[in-house]
Amino acid sequence: MRQNLQGKSYIGQDFTGKDFSHTDIRGVNFTNATLIDCKFNNARGGLQRHWVIVTMVAALGLSALSGVGLAQVGIITLSTLSNRFTQEFTHIPAVIIFGSLAVFLVTTLRLGLVLGLLALTVTISVAVPIGSMLAPILAGMGPVGLAVAWTMIGTLSCAIASAVVRIVLQNKTLIKAMGIASYFASFAAGIGGWVIAQNVTLKGQGAIAKSLDVAANENLVAKVGAIAIAIAIVLLGRYAGLKAVAADEKFALVRIIAVALAATGGTSFRGANLTDADFSEATLKNTDLREANLTRTRWVRTRQLDYARVGTSYLGDTELRQLVITVEGEGKNFDGKNLQNLNLSQANLKSASLIGANLVNVNLKGADLAKAKLVQTQLANADLTLACLTGACIQGWGITTTTKLDSVDCKYIYMRSPTEDDPDPYRKPDNRQEEFAPGEFVDFIAPLIKTLDLYHNQSVDPRAVAVAFKHLVENNPAAELELLAMEKRGKDKFLLKVKTTASASRSRLSQEYFNDYNQLRTLPRNNPRLLISELDEKFRSLETMFLGLPTNLPKQANNAQYTISQLADFIEPEKQRLKEMLIQLQAVVETDTELSADKRTEVLEQLKVIAEVGMYPQEWPKQQMETAVRILKGIMVEIPSTARLVVEGKKILKEISQIFDLE
Repeated sequence: MRQNLQGKSYIGQDFTGKDFSHTDIRGVNFTNATLIDCKFNNARGGLQRHWVIVTMVAALGLSALSGVGLAQVGIITLSTLSNRFTQEFTHIPAVIIFGSLAVFLVTTLRLGLVLGLLALTVTISVAVPIGSMLAPILAGMGPVGLAVAWTMIGTLSCAIASAVVRIVLQNKTLIKAMGIASYFASFAAGIGGWVIAQNVTLKGQGAIAKSLDVAANENLVAKVGAIAIAIAIVLLGRYAGLKAVAADEKFALVRIIAVALAATGGTSFRGANLTDADFSEATLKNTDLREANLTRTRWVRTRQLDYARVGTSYLGDTELRQLVITVEGEGKNFDGKNLQNLNLSQANLKSASLIGANLVNVNLKGADLAKAKLVQTQLANADLTLACLTGACIQGWGITTTTKLDSVDCKYIYMRSPTEDDPDPYRKPDNRQEEFAPGEFVDFIAPLIKTLDLYHNQSVDPRAVAVAFKHLVENNPAAELELLAMEKRGKDKFLLKVKTTASASRSRLSQEYFNDYNQLRTLPRNNPRLLISELDEKFRSLETMFLGLPTNLPKQANNAQYTISQLADFIEPEKQRLKEMLIQLQAVVETDTELSADKRTEVLEQLKVIAEVGMYPQEWPKQQMETAVRILKGIMVEIPSTARLVVEGKKILKEISQIFDLE
């Protein structure tokens, strides 16, 4: 902390958790280092002083190169208009050059440098073949190619040099001084390049030699005109450089090259692991962050991050870069945006639209998401601890068991998107005069995410479900499995929702359950593996309740009701009459006012036994049904003969005895 580490090399080293706050890290090489959870608050990155000088010399070199090229463009262009040149090579080369330059200038100013250079290339590609067909001597096109080549080189190098100076230097006086020096370098190099080219080329033959020879002997007016053309193109290059520094997308190519040159020799985090690192209020211009792991890295109030080399990371997106620096996103639209791995702790996202956005693994601790649109927002592994969700719309949001919702502040929530007809839809709590108490929202939403969901997408075997779940509970005591709910989905689909501990592997538990279930459902019903002892009543009740039962009846009544209702699916067609009779008896029992509560419960239990014997005759000996019938007859003796059970029960029991050949 508060150290001067300039120029040090820590390639591949592990500094997990180290504090580099207020440290001068200019020129430090952290390539491939492990910097997880490190603090770089108020650290100063970038170029060392000697590298600043080297970079400025390189910028002057680019300015000189642009001067050489653009001076020759101007002189050669005007030379092609002289009488001595046109008499031999016609006016066509001059027309092509001037026309191409005009297209280049207009396109660059309106659409950017890349499209300007592309337009110049296309114009030349089309004009030269046409001119060659019209001109008597093809060699006259030599100056055209030379002028175009130097235009491209000169303009691009001038733009890059201008951008590099502004990206590296901060002091306005130094920037102005470098600007003057760049102009001087361009002018001096242009004159020097012209003299050298003239002396070398005059010894040759052809249109290029002729144009240079003509230019050497042109009058002062022509030479001034040539310089004016060169200055115009220089100014265009400077304009492109300024626009590139201002992050104008039309000049993105210039910016990319300039930032890369400016970062050479600067602080390097290339390939480093910066997970959960904190760069709050650090200065990171001329820093290399390519290929670094920037998962949940904190950038609040980081300075000059737009001058860092960020590669393909999320920092390359201007909108996201501003969001992580300012953490201000109130009312903004991030629909469909990929915000994965961002650190938005304490961010103001009030009323922000995040429909379909990817917030996987995002740090949202303490963030204000009040009235935010979280429709279809993906929040797996996101940290919403202490976040405010009051009034947010969470329709179809993608929370999982890894989403952290500890101490979330939420007074009410909307489960559907608002419409003109219903601006306040599906509010929870439903009563608009009520609000969630502290911690209540988490309890409300937690069952939706902290469950093991055992989904059966084919015809369900209730006994196999019960036995497989019994095995799962017994084999995984540490998972603390607890049945929460059973849901019927469609005609033959079924969902079993089971609570587990946070550390339990739901994937492994699901695989174990279905491996066992799929084996059990193929076994005959009299197989010992499918038998559940009387001691395992909670699992037996699962078998009889998996389609859902009323909760206001006694437990035995619930079991009897369900078991009787399932008879038609199990017994032979000739015994379907049993179901009708038991349903009739059940209705009598539940409405007979002359039966005490104890007698009613006892009768229903015996009806359940008869139904089970009819459902699984291989597993239940016939004596069980005989015993149940005798108990029912005994109950009828004990109650008044006027009771409906006595009147109707005797006839039904007699018919049951005949169907199953009971004694």
